Amino acid sequence: MNYATGPIVACSTCLQGNAGLAVLRLSGFESLDSLQSFFDKSVSKLLPRKQIHLNLLSNNDEVLDDVLVTFFPAPFSFTGENVLEISLHGNIVHVERIIAFIVKKFGFSRAQPGEFTYRAFKNGKLNLSQVEGLDLLLSADSNFLFEQGLSQLNGELYLKYHQLYKSLLEFTASVELSIDFSDDVGEEQIKKLQLKHLSKIHTDISQLEKRCLTPIGSLLEPSIVLYGLPNAGKSTVFNYLVAEERSIVSSIEGTTRDFISESILLDLGRVRLIDTAGLRDSVDDIEQEGIKRSH
Repeated sequence: MNYATGPIVACSTCLQGNAGLAVLRLSGFESLDSLQSFFDKSVSKLLPRKQIHLNLLSNNDEVLDDVLVTFFPAPFSFTGENVLEISLHGNIVHVERIIAFIVKKFGFSRAQPGEFTYRAFKNGKLNLSQVEGLDLLLSADSNFLFEQGLSQLNGELYLKYHQLYKSLLEFTASVELSIDFSDDVGEEQIKKLQLKHLSKIHTDISQLEKRCLTPIGSLLEPSIVLYGLPNAGKSTVFNYLVAEERSIVSSIEGTTRDFISESILLDLGRVRLIDTAGLRDSVDDIEQEGIKRSH
């Protein structure tokens, strides 16, 4: 994906519907002076990380909106560049016209998905594991995944890799010690030291391997399968839980021939609920295929 090299702008809050407030984020501009004509107050009043109330102005100095503005100077911002956050009224039509105005008048580009995070990574504000943690945190459908993403964003995974790196350095040092000073330290003492470091390396790698082998897809949306004999009430329970008549219910055994799935939100997060064909001996080819899929 080709990202812009100049200043970018995007709405960092949800645009699926109108809201009381929306937050625009501008990044990569050279200085606040270049945006002076956009404000009814001097940019000298925009102190770092201090919110200020002002009006946004059009080309004719008409008021576009009254807003709250916060300035984050480089390199002390999310992206490592000059960043301006504007809290404005959250009507999506209004937000879109403000973005269009910024793009046209000040030469900004509309940020593509992930572009702010890319700049944060490029400028050393986030490492790769933190970027992955941020993505997990923002897309999490459960408390567990949100906490995992938050932990990773806070550098927990990075620290684990750093610990492995430290363990490898300590083992390397013990090998060099055995070469240069084995007579002084003693072979038995050096061997114990090396085994200690190797054990630590094995533990670090095992923990990282276990984490990598976790089926993240099943954690994002685990499946609950309704599985059993025909006419046991699987489809009735399924319809009740999804609050919709998604599965056909009748007194005839084998009514459900294929599996039907629906995503539902429970207290701990989103799950995929699946209604399946009832299990029995059948001579019907289609029902046999449905039972195969149930298994």
